[in-house]
Amino acid sequence: YTSLDDGLSAMSHHAQQLGYDGIVLFLDEFILWLASRAADTAWIAREGQKVAKLVESGNADRPVPIISFMARQRDLRELVGQHLPGVEQLSFADTLQWWEARFDRVNLEDRNLPEIAKKRLLRPRGPAEEQHLKSAIDKLLGQQPEVVQTLLTREGDQQMLRDLYPFTPALVQTLIAVSSLLQR
Repeated sequence: YTSLDDGLSAMSHHAQQLGYDGIVLFLDEFILWLASRAADTAWIAREGQKVAKLVESGNADRPVPIISFMARQRDLRELVGQHLPGVEQLSFADTLQWWEARFDRVNLEDRNLPEIAKKRLLRPRGPAEEQHLKSAIDKLLGQQPEVVQTLLTREGDQQMLRDLYPFTPALVQTLIAVSSLLQR
């Protein structure tokens, strides 16, 4: 068993030996993972303390920095706090405030999804693929105007369709709406 402090230090040393300038951790579903055990207050207290070790460590021997991004689909106060009794709820609120003082926040709005999809998922591999996509989009835009308008929705436009193809503004807006409902 290696403690989190020592494990992060070992990762940092290894990354340096490989010639890297830093480590980026993407911790997706982290908040939902914590919330899944909300009824176990001892577990929440134990695991919650480890979060701060990403920023403040008992073993500061990290030759390259470790940068952590945690997706926060929901506020932990909403997910965990409601399951805790009074005193423990206050203690948990204090822990959250302590975390928030140590982590910066980057807000990604729903409206960022088309741009993220364009840059991370839908980038053509080369000029031939880019031309193929352009031809397919032009063909699609040549369809009956009602069909095109349905795919665009009220909020979308032809540029958004070009950015998202083979997805459509209608699909992306549906995904955002469904995601919002599932988080409740």
